[in-house]
Amino acid sequence: MFIIVNKDEYSMYLGFSHLSSGLCCGLSSLAAGIAIGIIGDSGVRALAQTDRIFIGMMLMLIFAEAIGLFGFIVSLMLLG
Repeated sequence: MFIIVNKDEYSMYLGFSHLSSGLCCGLSSLAAGIAIGIIGDSGVRALAQTDRIFIGMMLMLIFAEAIGLFGFIVSLMLLG
């Protein structure tokens, strides 16, 4: 996205912007992955006991994935 022609043109502001963007995207994706794993594990265990948990589990998985998508959007805004 950014073409660096000279080493002196890469400012500290741009470096911290890239760092914060990467941390935002990475940590939100990590949180979404952990949440999806926990929901999936408990959902599979609950599904063995009853059949009425499927819709609730799908809604929780969708909201957990939205955490990662939100972090990606915020990281794109940090780069802009």
